[in-house]
Amino acid sequence: QASADGRMILYAKPTQRGLWQRSLEGDVSANAEIRLIEDYVSPLGYAPGRKGVFYVGRTPAGQPDKIRFFEYASRKSFDLGPAPLLAGGNVFVLGLSPDDSRLVYQTAVQLAPAVTAIAFRR
Repeated sequence: QASADGRMILYAKPTQRGLWQRSLEGDVSANAEIRLIEDYVSPLGYAPGRKGVFYVGRTPAGQPDKIRFFEYASRKSFDLGPAPLLAGGNVFVLGLSPDDSRLVYQTAVQLAPAVTAIAFRR
């Protein structure tokens, strides 16, 4: 996915933990690759925002743990809340409102799909 400002590409690697970024300016294949986030494991969701990346972090054992926010300015991740349990085979789908004020994620509750919204207040 592209960053909110369109200057970076954010991506995961199937065999490595982390969320990576690379500049989209110039020769993309020659641009440096930087691991932004250590505790992200594909295919759990992430959503780039203007000030950082919302994502689902995992424990060292690989289990979904917390919904987190990686802030570009501080280069640190912060816990936002627990990651809900998912039924077998389901993965998180994260979405972010255009003004970055609401994070929406889809999960499964007793095999019936549900949508949850988290409002961030300043």
